[in-house]
Amino acid sequence: MKKLFIIIIFLFLATGVLGLVYWVRNPFSQADLKVEITAEREVALFERVNYRVRYRNNGNVRLDGAVLTFEFPELTIPDDDLSLRNQIELGSIYPGEERTVTFSGRLVGEENETKEAEVNIRYQPRNLTAFYESSTSFSTVIGSIPISFDMELPSNLSTERPFSFSVDYFSRLDFPLSDLKVKIEYPEKFTFLESTPRGKEETEWDIPLLNRAEGGRIQIQGKIEGETSDQKFFTASLGIWQRGTFVILKEITKGTKISDPDLYVFQRINGKDEYVAKPGELLHYEIFFRNIGDESFSRLSLINRLKGDLFDEDSIKVMDGRQSDLDLMWDWREVSKLNFLDKGQEGMVEFWVEVKDEEKTLKRNALDNIVTISGMREEFSLKVSSKVDFAQKAFYQDEVFGNRGPIPPQAGEVTTYTVNWQIKNFYNDLKDVAIKANLPSNVRLTGEFFPSNKEDQITFDSQSREIIWRAGNLKAGEDFDSVSFQVALEPSMNQIGQVLPIIGEATAKGIDIWTEKEIEINDSKIDTNLPHDPFSGGKGEVQ
Repeated sequence: MKKLFIIIIFLFLATGVLGLVYWVRNPFSQADLKVEITAEREVALFERVNYRVRYRNNGNVRLDGAVLTFEFPELTIPDDDLSLRNQIELGSIYPGEERTVTFSGRLVGEENETKEAEVNIRYQPRNLTAFYESSTSFSTVIGSIPISFDMELPSNLSTERPFSFSVDYFSRLDFPLSDLKVKIEYPEKFTFLESTPRGKEETEWDIPLLNRAEGGRIQIQGKIEGETSDQKFFTASLGIWQRGTFVILKEITKGTKISDPDLYVFQRINGKDEYVAKPGELLHYEIFFRNIGDESFSRLSLINRLKGDLFDEDSIKVMDGRQSDLDLMWDWREVSKLNFLDKGQEGMVEFWVEVKDEEKTLKRNALDNIVTISGMREEFSLKVSSKVDFAQKAFYQDEVFGNRGPIPPQAGEVTTYTVNWQIKNFYNDLKDVAIKANLPSNVRLTGEFFPSNKEDQITFDSQSREIIWRAGNLKAGEDFDSVSFQVALEPSMNQIGQVLPIIGEATAKGIDIWTEKEIEINDSKIDTNLPHDPFSGGKGEVQ
């Protein structure tokens, strides 16, 4: 036993000596390579984060074949020259050497979500065959999402009666947002009727590219079934598609209650229950309120809030009420039926407002008004037809065809003129656009058209003398569409001293896709005095 004890002691000492020798020859520890990440602890959505990776060799051994791997948090949008996972060949890291590498990207995620970045350095200490790794991570919180997202929902609904609610969004981000989507979850027994704009489905809407200080509205009309006092909840979500994943940025839930209505509110515009407004038109609103309950009302107030880019605020005229910007108010002191409204009785308030006539593209071409009375809220929407500019002009001095013949025109000789039709559409998409006019009996087409690719769109009936340009579809806000054609006039001897017509009144027609109504614009006939030609105008009397 004594010999065995001596042998064990000897082996223990030998192992210790060998270990000490090995440590002296290879004085390395993983703790010698210090790796850290520094960055912003809290940022807003899509705000750029600069991850600064610093590493330092605090040991006495050179580290060879070092490779740094940096991984951004999930769904980050890296700067252009980076990817989500990045590898850098560092080569050798000498004792005492320190370096910093920066990785930048924009974080995507939910509000208050924690996003973690990771870094790993793999290396081989000099004179050792094994590879080692040093790793660390860093967490950043998405503290705020500078996007406004809200839902306007009536506090009370009547069963099976149509109602409207809206979802509004607005961006304060400096970063343009694409691939946005709004999703809405409806309660049970909700029936979708229509929406503005139309969505891909009844529950989803794609949002176009959203820049800073831009926003929009989704308005939904539906009806709901339920028992009195039932509560119904609607949930709207704003999210973004990022690398195949739908990330919810904002979510809001609002509730409403089924109740028996005591007041019925409806309106007429220019004397009609159904109406489509036109740019520049004066609108006469009549708002009716009827007591359909079992009890009388007294000392009521009615507020009508106007919402829409096309309301001309300066043109508003309120009868027996007050105006504060786009809020119109009536109360029981001014309107007798608001003072006392007995069972079955009906009252009315009225105002006038003009529709703006502006040459610009609108995101929502509608005039909305929200009526609130005795805690009841009704929202109405009036569609506005597209603004279309159409002009018919004629010229002698023209670079398109190079007209010929005498000016003023002479009996027995041919003079050619260029007729130009130009149309521009601003608010809503149009379809089946066609322009028509009639040529006088002594005016004929020469067969010259510009641009030539529109020749197939032009027809002429020799019997009716009607020329038609079928322009087709015309997108809202696009540059003007135009066509030119050449006509020839040969006056007779008995027309000497007269100013002759070149082309009759022109009519442009098309179907407004938004309002589903036909639009018609006319422009006056043109004679040889050429009112649009600054060089040849006024020289139309036949010689």
